[in-house]
Amino acid sequence: MVEPRPFYALILTPTRELAHQIGEQTAGLNLVQGSSICTVQVITGGRSIVHQGIDLARGPHIIVATPGRLADLLRTQKAASESGSAPEWNLSRLKVLVLDEADRLLEDNFGKDLSEIMSAVPRQRQTLLFSATFSDAVKRAVEASKAVAAAEGRKPPVMWQSKGITESSKQLAAGSATVDTLSQYYLITKPELKDAFLVHVVDQFLTENPHSLVIVFSNKCKWCHLLGLILSAVGIQSAVLHSSMSQNDRVAALTSFKSSHVRVLIATDLASRGLDFPTVDAVINHNVPIRPKDYVHRVGRTARAGKAGMALTFADLFEIKRLRAIQDFIG
Repeated sequence: MVEPRPFYALILTPTRELAHQIGEQTAGLNLVQGSSICTVQVITGGRSIVHQGIDLARGPHIIVATPGRLADLLRTQKAASESGSAPEWNLSRLKVLVLDEADRLLEDNFGKDLSEIMSAVPRQRQTLLFSATFSDAVKRAVEASKAVAAAEGRKPPVMWQSKGITESSKQLAAGSATVDTLSQYYLITKPELKDAFLVHVVDQFLTENPHSLVIVFSNKCKWCHLLGLILSAVGIQSAVLHSSMSQNDRVAALTSFKSSHVRVLIATDLASRGLDFPTVDAVINHNVPIRPKDYVHRVGRTARAGKAGMALTFADLFEIKRLRAIQDFIG
């Protein structure tokens, strides 16, 4: 950014936690001699929408947002404009639009909110899509961009894939490959024995690895709470993270885990994407993920940046079909 100006860039991401992480990192990167050269505003659910409207009216240079809350604010602005009030802010001068975790933004239930946002940003802009998964939705977006560019006589969009991700490899093109430094195991057991095995594995792992962190994934919010109580009952402190928690509680859970105040995070797939936990050495799936690609994202929280990691999945007889689907998916 040569000269900071209001509403220069908008970064969209699917979860509140990732939005706050990006906001913190962006704010840190733009410091010059201890002073911020541009303002960064994070807009997500879980906070006062009135206060966020006031924050946007101040004209931040960079906005980091989840689609739902930003779309709600845009609809409020539109309603006010239709009633004769002058809008307090708009995105008409936006220069850069970033879609982080683009595969999820394009595939999940963000369509209506994304349409609202796209109608508010200028047509002439730079758009950047980032995704660890080269999904069908991302492919369609790339092809659509190429078609529009050709029709308008513009240069085609630039697409870059990291080393090892090639369309000639079906698994890698689907984003399904797991790294070689990840050791993957599964345990077939009865449903009623999963909790006992979890306690044993977590306790043994933390004892043998006193500086490591562990993430335990579960498919349901209520199971996260229950597992947290079970671990607490045997003297293992943990933090719980899921979508039914208040934003303040979510932030507190992430902070305590990242700072190693607690060494176990029990979470739904809310924690499976984007969040950076550099010292996680083990991921345990208390349930087999419903979708194979969710498994890939979960185990991707460990064995990062060339480090070794371990992933263990507990499966009962009713989850064998899902487990086989994962094995086929990752090869």
